Amino acid sequence: MGAARSTVIQPAYGVRGRRGKGRVSVVWGSKNATTMPRCPRCRVGAMLLKKPLASHTEMVQAMNVTILMSGGIDSTACAHYFLKRGDNVTGVFVDYGQKAIEQERNAVKLVSRHFNLSVLTLTFSSGTQYTSGEIVGRNAFLVFSALMGGQIRDGILCLGVHAGTGYYDCGLQFIERMADIVDSYSNGTVQLLCPFVSQDKAFIYSYVQEHNIPLHLTYSCEEGTVPTCGKCLSCMDRNAL
Repeated sequence: MGAARSTVIQPAYGVRGRRGKGRVSVVWGSKNATTMPRCPRCRVGAMLLKKPLASHTEMVQAMNVTILMSGGIDSTACAHYFLKRGDNVTGVFVDYGQKAIEQERNAVKLVSRHFNLSVLTLTFSSGTQYTSGEIVGRNAFLVFSALMGGQIRDGILCLGVHAGTGYYDCGLQFIERMADIVDSYSNGTVQLLCPFVSQDKAFIYSYVQEHNIPLHLTYSCEEGTVPTCGKCLSCMDRNAL
């Protein structure tokens, strides 16, 4: 066989894979890439297709996938998506002192039990009292925590982000840069994939409903209260659904 040719794959969500030297690394966004069809089974953009085939089993060989779990709708939908593809899925939950730590921890426990997932909990302490709203550096911290504390050395690392938040670390530019860093750190063996990054919360909610994912097991409130505060961005997102 000759040397592998470098090709560009563009699934439905603005993700492109750069294939060369026998590996696939993921970067984000390309106006010139070719759009591939969505998977008809789950309505989510088919990622890393070797060729545009119909079924999950025909898509790709099963991969090791680590989901950054928060107990919320987004990461729960991501877990379902990769399980449905037939991948080997595990979770990482990061306790960094967030206000909702107890409720998030409980939701992760319930969701992981439902999906029969093994979840590693990582705990970091800085003494900082975090408030609701945007926490600058949060998603970058979560990715690096999983790489370092979770000792992820191959496969896919998934962050449950979606469009429409206005937060920098939920956008395509952030994911593109983080994907490059993850690729460099791992020498191309770990890929950062966020299947819902270009879709809004309503789409994820539709996905959850269509696949009968138990929404009642999840928790989404930055204040960490029971009942939820109804005022934070996470609550407003959920209430709008």
